Amino acid sequence: MLVKPLLSGLAASEIISFFLVRASNLDLEETVRALVQAGHLVVPNALVVQTLGRFPSAFFPAQFLVMTAGLFVTGISLLVCFGLGLGIKGKRTRATFFVLFFLLFNLLVILDHGLVQSLKALPFTLVIPLVVFVTMQASSSSKTRAVSRHSLVSFLAALCIGGTILATQADPGVFLRLRDHVLFDNLPGKSIVSYYYRYTPFAAQAIQAPLKQQIKSCWIHPEIAGRKRVEKILARFGWLTVAHAPSAGLILDKTSDPLKFILGTAPPLLQPGNPLFSSKKVMVGVQEFISSPKPILEACSQKADTRGGLRFLCLWGVVTAMPLFALLAFFVFAKWGAGTFLPPALSAPTAGLLTALLPVLLIFTLMPRDPHGASPLGERLLSENAGIRVEALRTLCREKRNLWEVVPMAVARLKKGTTPERYWLANALALARGPESAGVLKALMKDPALNVRCAAIRGLFRLDRGRRTRTLFKEIIENSSHWYEQQYAWQALRGCRP
Repeated sequence: MLVKPLLSGLAASEIISFFLVRASNLDLEETVRALVQAGHLVVPNALVVQTLGRFPSAFFPAQFLVMTAGLFVTGISLLVCFGLGLGIKGKRTRATFFVLFFLLFNLLVILDHGLVQSLKALPFTLVIPLVVFVTMQASSSSKTRAVSRHSLVSFLAALCIGGTILATQADPGVFLRLRDHVLFDNLPGKSIVSYYYRYTPFAAQAIQAPLKQQIKSCWIHPEIAGRKRVEKILARFGWLTVAHAPSAGLILDKTSDPLKFILGTAPPLLQPGNPLFSSKKVMVGVQEFISSPKPILEACSQKADTRGGLRFLCLWGVVTAMPLFALLAFFVFAKWGAGTFLPPALSAPTAGLLTALLPVLLIFTLMPRDPHGASPLGERLLSENAGIRVEALRTLCREKRNLWEVVPMAVARLKKGTTPERYWLANALALARGPESAGVLKALMKDPALNVRCAAIRGLFRLDRGRRTRTLFKEIIENSSHWYEQQYAWQALRGCRP
């Protein structure tokens, strides 16, 4: 059966992801405290920083990595096992799965760290899969059964049919449609959305490239010529100076004529003598850096980036692994349900047919049809169907039309509508330069839904970048308890004029 290899892969991913996010949180906590001591306004604020050392701040963000990269690696391992005909017996399945998972994980480490660094880290990359393998062997008391040929053929047929339907009918906004028309309509879906906005910033911080991280600290040698100018250039790219070199992520040292950029990515638990420590150096002259800083910083970031492979796996986990395993879970439940009413020979084909029809149901759910045909945009905004109003607002934003010129009387109703309506209203008002747009956006900045507040922050930034707006963004950074909301306010604040 697939259950034990699947659970073992997810268990190994859980352990790896937890310690990765845990180490990132501790590193972030130290960085934020150093920046606060240096007098900088930083995100996340004190309300979030005080939670970084707690168990939920590492466990729940780690689930995002488990359900993306972890599912992808586990799925590839299982696919190779059964593709090579090695999934017939239980012991061979577990042994082969362990070997493949171990090789794939070490390949990821080699791609990120290089061969020499990976050989030094071999004991660390071996211990977790080994523990999982021993646990699997110890907990196995019964023989695993071969995968049913009918079930495999039925599921693959459903996958091909369903994939074709989704590929031909879906558009680039399919994830937003899924959120607006499916997840927001029920309590479990709202919980998923809430989880995403609350905990994914922690996971993103753990796998983000050094140059693209929101929190970046640097230390500049006091004897560097043109130090103030170099400091301003670094601040433009988000690097904030701290007083002590050990707490900085980027060190600009001067041992000779050229500058020495040292970009290290070691969390507090890992010291420079540890084989998992990664520190890269780039030597460049002062004038060369002043004249062309971006390529130099990008070169530093690329050399010290140890999460590139993991980001790749997360991307493919979202695109392929999560939808695939969702369809597989639906197929298993459908087969179980059909087996209670139908003979065993018909249960698998019936489950395959239902799985193939699922994408059709999703397409009709994600794309609500206008009962009056291609009616004018103003009529759709006043429709009694909330889904049609949401799609009309999406069209309004896509065509960059002014809401006040199309149907101004719809704003009062949309402000009291569903969460997707209020979200797209905030996006639409960002394109509508009317006398009341800023006031409506400020009211939406106090909305109970986090994604609505973030859209309102982004919209107000596009309309008004004055001093009063800057004060509002600063208050959000200092008082909000949501890291995601703080990020939007921080980006808007940096774009406002001082």
